[in-house]
Amino acid sequence: MSDLDSPAIFYSPHQDDESIGMAGAIREHKEAGRSVHLVLLTNGINQGLLDIMNGANGPCPLAANCRQPDHALGLSMDDMIGGRTAEFYAAAEQLGVDEVHTIGLNDDDVVTDRAGFIERIKEVILDFEGQFPGASHKLVSGWRDQVPSEPNPNPTHSACRDAAEALRDQIADFRFHWTYAYFREQSARTADFVLDLTDSQFAAKRQAILEYNRWEPDNGRYALGYHSVSTLLENAYSDPREYIDVLH
Repeated sequence: MSDLDSPAIFYSPHQDDESIGMAGAIREHKEAGRSVHLVLLTNGINQGLLDIMNGANGPCPLAANCRQPDHALGLSMDDMIGGRTAEFYAAAEQLGVDEVHTIGLNDDDVVTDRAGFIERIKEVILDFEGQFPGASHKLVSGWRDQVPSEPNPNPTHSACRDAAEALRDQIADFRFHWTYAYFREQSARTADFVLDLTDSQFAAKRQAILEYNRWEPDNGRYALGYHSVSTLLENAYSDPREYIDVLH
């Protein structure tokens, strides 16, 4: 079986990770004639983001960069999860993904039961490997996905990497996209492999990123990605490269 006969499976921990760190690679695989499955691992629950959207702590921290800085939208958590997932599906459409899968793990579980959370991710990966033997699997770098001001990596992202490491004897083809590279200065963005995006790949990535900054409250679109990780989205929008690690 050739590589083109088996799909590429991209796992996004949250709604936005795929557009920030994986979108160019998704387009690369599509342009090569390979089918792409995009898997959203968590539901996107985020109390801090919900508080921002509901004005719980005053005007929006984005200030003048927000279309409605004094928003107090009265969203429920389900409303916000639905809005984040709408952004995800819209971004996937921009990228031409063949099939989108939503798993719905609860992000809070990574804190209360990390071992169980990791086991569930392993089950998801093995399920896709069972459906598509020999597929290539693309996750986040995880251990390197750290906000510069924080002492530890994002717990969900690092749990994804832990799951992959536990499967290294069962999965032949893993790649890890350093999503949080875009928190760093350009000179500090390094990886085992740096993917230079073509003009068409970069254009598609930018269109996907813009779906996370769409403000259409009447249609359930609240630029939730931008309110959550504006720095990552803006820096990824400006950098025609992606940063990919492999298992060693």
